Amino acid sequence: MTQGLSMIDAKEPFDICRKKLLEAQERFKPTTGNDIALLRQCQRHLDALESKRDLMLYARQNFFAKSSGSYRLSGKFAEVLLFAESLATFLSKFARDSFLKAEVKDVKLLVEEIFSDTPYELRFRDVFN
Repeated sequence: MTQGLSMIDAKEPFDICRKKLLEAQERFKPTTGNDIALLRQCQRHLDALESKRDLMLYARQNFFAKSSGSYRLSGKFAEVLLFAESLATFLSKFARDSFLKAEVKDVKLLVEEIFSDTPYELRFRDVFN
């Protein structure tokens, strides 16, 4: 499991990291390692990583303008609402888990980068804090 997390930190391709975490899950199952606590934590970590990746991908596809190299929110009200819903789900599932502190911090930084100094800032103020 630590190898998979190290690979994430080293910005290895996500599919390779996911494969490593799935291999770790196999070792923790009752038929092999029988460590239910580690199995659950590994599953939870993988879920958090996939959710974080989905949020970042959505933000890049819907808000990032390659031509200017910045985020553009004009005319994106529906997309902002969908992002806010996904963000709320992510935070309610993972924000209080100390093992997932880095993932939550990455998402928080993304939200700040996109929504600071925009008309949507008040909507996301709680995430900034």
